[in-house]
Amino acid sequence: MSRGALDGLAEDTRHEQFFFDPPTTSALLAEVRRFERPLLVCLPSLAAALEAEGRPARLLDRDRRLRGRLRGWERFDLLQPHLVFAQPDAIFIDPPFAGVPLPALKAAVELLGADSPRRPALGICHLLDRRDELEQIFAAEGLRPMRGPLGYVSVADRTQARIWLYGCSLMRAAPGDRAAGPGPAGG
Repeated sequence: MSRGALDGLAEDTRHEQFFFDPPTTSALLAEVRRFERPLLVCLPSLAAALEAEGRPARLLDRDRRLRGRLRGWERFDLLQPHLVFAQPDAIFIDPPFAGVPLPALKAAVELLGADSPRRPALGICHLLDRRDELEQIFAAEGLRPMRGPLGYVSVADRTQARIWLYGCSLMRAAPGDRAAGPGPAGG
């Protein structure tokens, strides 16, 4: 499967940038397409796939190499977020797990949804090992594991098995996935 605008662009592993594999891209696109104004954060593979379909995609990412490759790209740093006037109805994020503490991620999400008339739906790709902390920090959003494990082009299988899409009640669990996600991280 061609990655369109990302063809020839290597993952920038220094900043924990990893592209989804084709099955995961297709599965996540099905969720993103349900929304009129999704805001994609650190998700260049999804933005490229949407643009290839002719659908505009608003992408916030720190990778300056995306300028000129993706029409909807805007420079954005999760550790130094700024207000983006997007009025998203959904925010999807695949943050660097080691480089962005969950409280900083929460602050960025709150800022990104600040101009929306209603609280946007939220989807976060993250480690199952951090489930308890993630669910506590995002308690108001009601996050829970919705789809997974997620697949990446160059992430080790053992690590991929631990990465899931956490979503809020506005999202739906995928058929064939463990609908409510795995049990609590501690048990």
